[in-house]
Amino acid sequence: MVGDVEKAFSKYNCISISQKLAGENKDDDFSRPDVVQPLLFALQVGIVTLLNQWGIKPNIVLGHSVGEVAAAYCSGLLSLEDAVKVIYHRSVLQSMVPGKRNSVGDFCTGSYWAKNVRQPVLFAQTLQALTQDCSALDNMVFVEISPRKALQRSIQETLGRNHIVLSSVEPESDSTTIMSTVAKLFELGVNVDWHKIYKGYETIPVELPSYCFETTKNEVYFEHLRKCGQVGGSSHPLLSPSDDINIYMCDLSLETAPFIWEHKNNGAPIVPGAVYVELACASIMTSSKPKMPLSSLRLGIDFKSLCSLDSDYLQLKVKLNQSGKQFTFNIDSLDSTHASGTYRWSDGDSLIEEPCISLDAISRRCTSEITSNTMYSVLGQAGLSMVVFSDSVIMFTMGMNTKKQWPW
Repeated sequence: MVGDVEKAFSKYNCISISQKLAGENKDDDFSRPDVVQPLLFALQVGIVTLLNQWGIKPNIVLGHSVGEVAAAYCSGLLSLEDAVKVIYHRSVLQSMVPGKRNSVGDFCTGSYWAKNVRQPVLFAQTLQALTQDCSALDNMVFVEISPRKALQRSIQETLGRNHIVLSSVEPESDSTTIMSTVAKLFELGVNVDWHKIYKGYETIPVELPSYCFETTKNEVYFEHLRKCGQVGGSSHPLLSPSDDINIYMCDLSLETAPFIWEHKNNGAPIVPGAVYVELACASIMTSSKPKMPLSSLRLGIDFKSLCSLDSDYLQLKVKLNQSGKQFTFNIDSLDSTHASGTYRWSDGDSLIEEPCISLDAISRRCTSEITSNTMYSVLGQAGLSMVVFSDSVIMFTMGMNTKKQWPW
């Protein structure tokens, strides 16, 4: 919108509004009306346009001094070209005198703006006239469209100090001020369009807990606290950051993760392959900037060597590497590399999860059934032992492959 205002001013050989707003010329004399008034008009119109895009639209627009021209434009009583013409000639006359409330016909004539320059300020009278016409005075909220707070005191002295007057911007804190005002307006009942505000800054939605009052026990990894002094930086139950932003540590212990020690090969506990995949995924997702959805991650992994759980404690290290456009990772223990691989982010559309899975359709394809005892028995014959919980799987169903026969 500021660009449109600057384009409209260009026919008058006026100042470069965008350059001055960017502060490119430190020697500008902002006491000159022909400098400050076009800038103020552009700023006010830009702020109102931004608030409108966010769903914040005023019921009534008031103007004070040079701001009356912006108010006339934002309320639709003047076109942009006419408003710019008024500002240009007004600033040349070097006067800042507003007028009282007038009819639509008054605003569209040159005589009104001539009186605007010459006659005294009638802002208090305008506020009083407004209260007489408005039945919902107690719910009225003012948003001041200006570079700094200037009219709050006048409004509250005229209408009472219980009236809310919000600033749109303040020096050195523009973004904070306008977002605080938006939040306050939302609190007061304004229907803010949050999708427009956060456009371009969307994040992955976080799943809400299925039961909001459910509490969980958070384990404290004392081994990592003893070695590194702090945990922070990762919410993963097995993963902790290190001093190197490309290295993550995993401290496994029989006390905190006993289920891993239940994964055995010929009676000896070993780290499951799923652990390496989980550690690689978690490290990559934690380190990615900007944050990317898991569905866009493409991961390839090679299992190098078994990792035996010979004691009640094991520390694994995940190291992420980048060479040009090649992204790789290694997962090591103290004396060996157990897994390595590559990863990248998909250039195309992310994989979309099925919103609904038909269990009946899957069940019709799976005609073969075996009990869990039979399944674990067959796995045991291959030397693989896993813990069986009392409330775990009791029956497996699967589709028969015509080219292979299951060993049961």
